[in-house]
Amino acid sequence: MQNYLIRIVFICLFCATVGHAQSGYGEETIEQKKRTFLEKVFQGSPPEPGYLWITASARSKIEKILLHEYRGLRIKYWEKKKETVWILEDIAKEKPVYAGIITCEEKISHLDIVFSSGRWGKQVQNANFTDQFENIGIDEKSNLNKQIDGISGATLSVDVVSRLARLALLLEKILKDGAKKSISECAIITQ
Repeated sequence: MQNYLIRIVFICLFCATVGHAQSGYGEETIEQKKRTFLEKVFQGSPPEPGYLWITASARSKIEKILLHEYRGLRIKYWEKKKETVWILEDIAKEKPVYAGIITCEEKISHLDIVFSSGRWGKQVQNANFTDQFENIGIDEKSNLNKQIDGISGATLSVDVVSRLARLALLLEKILKDGAKKSISECAIITQ
């Protein structure tokens, strides 16, 4: 009986240790990764966020880009001069991808993958992929005005990042049309 109890305790401790190790203990949370991205972009403490309230017209355009229903009432953004920073999220296959996108004068000045938890598609975090989005805009149908090279084995992740880039540019246009920004220089602040 005593050996049986020792085995059960050992198994319980083993399972707790393995479960704890697989839960990502010690890793940054998504919120911490977002904060790290913003601190990098703003070279320290980010400004207070603004909120773009989603109208019915904007919602239909957003849903057309995302290819699914969007339930949010507002989207958070940060501004510095003419640059707008967006941290947007969508699902690739089963897990979310968070993209940090800086827009300036309705073009992308920088795109970074803040978080991607999927087993497949980690390749979209590579600078060789994300650098393709710099200086891209959208046309009147909200399509990217430049072809993005895909990544073999990461088609869904590439599609999601492309949709998030399109979404950031659409949101920039909606924001700019709603409240004209003051004239000042665009400067990439991601060093």
